[in-house]
Amino acid sequence: MYSWEQVRQYPEVILVEGLFDYAVLWQAGFHDVTCSMGNHHNAHQYRQLCDLPRTVYLAFDADTNGSGQQAAQSLAR
Repeated sequence: MYSWEQVRQYPEVILVEGLFDYAVLWQAGFHDVTCSMGNHHNAHQYRQLCDLPRTVYLAFDADTNGSGQQAAQSLAR
């Protein structure tokens, strides 16, 4: 995940799909944001998110095909 080593110290993390999403939140002052580079997550990324007790906020796109919503639901389980 993008910029993970800088973000992993936070007790709360915002996970977005792409670099544009990341850049917009960073400019708005949210420095606890990381980017998964898409909405398909692998086991390594999931372990990174869960390596410490933390709250992860999923901020995925509301795609017309529902892929962002499906990815959020899959991670939330």
